[in-house]
Amino acid sequence: YNIAEVNGITNVGGIVGYCQCYAYGGTMNVSIDKCYNIADINGSSQVGGILGCWYTNNYSDGVTNGSIDNCYCTGSTSGNNSIGGIVGELQNATVANNYYNGDIIRTSGSYSYLGALVGYVGSAGGLIKNNFTTTITTVMGNPLTTSSSLESVSGYGTYENNYVFDVAELAAQGYGTVIKGAAWG
Repeated sequence: YNIAEVNGITNVGGIVGYCQCYAYGGTMNVSIDKCYNIADINGSSQVGGILGCWYTNNYSDGVTNGSIDNCYCTGSTSGNNSIGGIVGELQNATVANNYYNGDIIRTSGSYSYLGALVGYVGSAGGLIKNNFTTTITTVMGNPLTTSSSLESVSGYGTYENNYVFDVAELAAQGYGTVIKGAAWG
């Protein structure tokens, strides 16, 4: 777990900054499981509340099974590019059963990849499933819609059974403590 603010430039995470896995002709299982971060994470690119960047490659019929499971983060995550509440940048891994309740903040620059769960999913893909967030992503002070808050705009990756709840918006509409969510995937 992490309770201290983390500041960096690239590959900045609350638990792990950068994880690179290569499988050569066999199977490798790598996981980040049952961890939490309650502090703010600040950087420029590949910034995540749990993990900054996950990169996996397979060689000679190798198979890497990578996962980020059962983690939560309640601190804010800020940067310029590839900013995510759980993972900043994901290449070929599974992000499942995680929770994020913080602020995603793009601090400067032009258009960038950001999302309440994963900021950027690369061309190697990834599976993002069964996650929950109460975060609405903010780009230089302007909130995005709940659907764009949830999924990375990279166009890669598979999203299944992920939920985003805007608790403040529901309270403003008179729902009180009733939680009504929107699901994508």
